Formats: sequence, C-alpha cells, structure tokens
Amino acid sequence: MQLSRSLANAMVGTPEEWTEKTFMDIVRAIQKETGAEISYLEGYPKLSGTPWLDEYDI
Repeated sequence: MQLSRSLANAMVGTPEEWTEKTFMDIVRAIQKETGAEISYLEGYPKLSGTPWLDEYDI
C-alpha cells in the first residue's frame, strides 16, 4: 500500500502540494479577473514573498 502511495505521490504530487497549487491558482484567478492587489496577511503554510505573482512558481 505504501509503495503505491509513494509512486503516486512521485508522479502527481502529494496532497499538500495539490492544496497549495489550488490555493495559488485561486488567488491568481481572482487577481487576474479583478485586478485586485493581493496581500498575504497570515496562514499556513507560511509563504515567503509573493508567489502568486509568478505564474510558474509551483
């Protein structure tokens, strides 16, 4: 079971990576559609910089 999970994570990423990518995709979509200025106040995982400004960061 663990071997197949490890192989799947290596191919498509871990659930944590998918969550972070989904979060960044949502933030980027909001910024693109509204032209809003995005500010990170707090959260987990802690982000450094402004990764939502770089479309290909993740």
